[in-house]
Amino acid sequence: MEPLTDVRDISRIAYGFIASKALFAALELDLFGRLLEPKSIDVLARESGIPARRVKTLLATLTSLGLIVRDGDRFHNSPASERYLTRGSPAYFGEYYRLQVNRQLYPALEHLDAGLAGDASNLSVDQEGLLSDPVEAEIFSVAQHAALLGPAIRLATTIDLQGSRT
Repeated sequence: MEPLTDVRDISRIAYGFIASKALFAALELDLFGRLLEPKSIDVLARESGIPARRVKTLLATLTSLGLIVRDGDRFHNSPASERYLTRGSPAYFGEYYRLQVNRQLYPALEHLDAGLAGDASNLSVDQEGLLSDPVEAEIFSVAQHAALLGPAIRLATTIDLQGSRT
């Protein structure tokens, strides 16, 4: 990777959380599933129960990120969103982002600066406690399944397992 030379590159890092939170919100709303067919802001607002002005803001953000495409007054998924962020797609990866990154990793990093300074009292997630909590362990398992499905499929198509029994 090339060293950064422009303040705009630093800004992209600093504001990157906004892009990821927009992605997580879209996943929570099943927006990508709703956009299997092109839809207008008003239709999406009605379907999601979110006010049209807020849907418009979310769609503008997702469009600027390349996650969705605007065609006149209607929106639809980008090819990557269609493949990886639409529930039911064989390559669906959204549960990993929605559950593990958004619900487990983000809170764990909220007080990263304090943790690095040695103040463990503000750390949001106890990793050992995370897996001992049945609800959190289930979220972790579902997210990991989604995250590892792609590599598992690639492994199965790369290595000849024809003679294998276990």
